Amino acid sequence: MTASRKMFRLSAALLAGSALSFLTAAPAMAQGKAGFEDPNNWPEYHRTSNAWRFSPLNQITRENVKKLKVAWVHQPGNITHGLQATPIVIDGVMYSISANNNVWAIDAATGKTLWQYAPKLDKIVEQVFYGAASRGVTVGRGKVFLGTLDGRFIALDQKTGKELWSTQLTDMKKDYGALFSSPPQLAGDTLFGGTTGGDQPIIGKIFAVNADTGARTWTFEVPKDDPKSWPGDSRKVGGGSAWLPGTYDPTTDTIYIGTSNAAPDFNHDDRKGDNLYTATLLALEPKTGKIKWHRQEVPQDTWDFDSAYEALLVPDGKGKNVLVHLNKNGFVYVMDKDSGAMRNAWQYTENMNWAKGVDPKTGLPIDPVYPETDKQKLHCPNLLGARSWNHGAYNPNTKLWYSHGMEVCNFVTSAKQGPVPGMTAKEIKRY
Repeated sequence: MTASRKMFRLSAALLAGSALSFLTAAPAMAQGKAGFEDPNNWPEYHRTSNAWRFSPLNQITRENVKKLKVAWVHQPGNITHGLQATPIVIDGVMYSISANNNVWAIDAATGKTLWQYAPKLDKIVEQVFYGAASRGVTVGRGKVFLGTLDGRFIALDQKTGKELWSTQLTDMKKDYGALFSSPPQLAGDTLFGGTTGGDQPIIGKIFAVNADTGARTWTFEVPKDDPKSWPGDSRKVGGGSAWLPGTYDPTTDTIYIGTSNAAPDFNHDDRKGDNLYTATLLALEPKTGKIKWHRQEVPQDTWDFDSAYEALLVPDGKGKNVLVHLNKNGFVYVMDKDSGAMRNAWQYTENMNWAKGVDPKTGLPIDPVYPETDKQKLHCPNLLGARSWNHGAYNPNTKLWYSHGMEVCNFVTSAKQGPVPGMTAKEIKRY
């Protein structure tokens, strides 16, 4: 495996070529939640609603970074999984989450625990065959919000950690693997987020509730009810989760959220259609969950590429933001953030053979090479992708977006698999 750091210069050239650089100064960052103005705060998952993940702090430099020392260590209880959370920091308090959805409020200066919350999880989470991470919490409206491994959204009092409400959204006995590994996000008084389980024989969903009461407001089914896109009964086991946090653009009142691959991962014999809305970037209305526009980046995804990654909003050099989406499949997509219309697309990975390229006008892969049943094929990038879920960061001063990259290929032999013993008394399909 070869891992690398990739830097992308983002500019007006986004519209015309693969070398990227701004011709005009970047405008002020889109304001996020309360506390954004204080550079010491990190008030939401990407810090700001444009998903830049940029910190204006400048105390640490190349010259003094070697002098850094441990100030404190916080041990978050019983460790059954690694820490993947992005801590939220507001006015000197750090909010984070560890294994088994244990939530912590910590004095950011001393590491002292201010309060801790441990939900009583359904025993069924112990039967999930893959270890599920907890990637963070969301803080706002005087509350701390989390999604749980047993399929709930929960709201806690921000000052005390007391549980205010808990809403069950998925039935793990019915929809195996449909749990929340990432924090739900706020869009005004709407709290929204999708589940894991894109690899499982389920209908993946995105949920929204009222942030103050926990009452369900809408549910979006990722596999579209369309026989052309999903022949036969393939939709019923089509997967299509939305397992990473979406983003909310308050200037247009739009939710951007990406979806996962279709199921089964590497065999499409039973789903030979576009498989909408899997491997798709969605723009949704926060109040209703209705689609404003969509952009499917990997039709009939048979490589586990997904399109679940962050939607980056950057200036195009002409006074308007464009949406940049760096996919696991090795391509960068640039779109009009209001309509989803393609502005450009190009290859960023070095090793590529699953497609001959990408059409910059349509965003569609050129001559994709699909896995074939019972035949071994070399695929580049591999199932881990040219990047993973780990997020990049955009610096408005350098006009560069920094992200990791992976140059990995693997041999794939596609095979059909019938029913296997399930997690309950009945038989379920698993891929």
